[in-house]
Amino acid sequence: MNIEEVREFFKNDRYATDTTGIRIEEADEGMSRVSLILDERHKNALGHVMGAVYTTMIDFAFAVASNCGGTPTVTLQTSVSFMHSAKGPALEARAERINETGKTCVYRVSVTDEDGTLLTQAVITGYKVRKESH
Repeated sequence: MNIEEVREFFKNDRYATDTTGIRIEEADEGMSRVSLILDERHKNALGHVMGAVYTTMIDFAFAVASNCGGTPTVTLQTSVSFMHSAKGPALEARAERINETGKTCVYRVSVTDEDGTLLTQAVITGYKVRKESH
């Protein structure tokens, strides 16, 4: 799939794209890069980026990377480490496949700010869903 086809496929993932504002920048089988320009809706009561913003970016980057190969894949388990708060208005999440077996796959997803500071790191195990035959 080219980038426009990927964006078209994920346009109905409205929480990530519409509500949160995440944009797909790059996508191919086993990898993706998504971005987000932060605004006031992304902040928590302390004025920092809410943890759910990071986890939404992580989950969406994984979804894009793991679903570009044609086999529908869903999150089975996610482990996230939060390390720093964002210092600028732009975030980027990169997902890369690090392992794949018959029914499962494992991805590493990192979120950085515009200075390149690693903000969160996640490991996601995905499950390849069998296509329904109708």
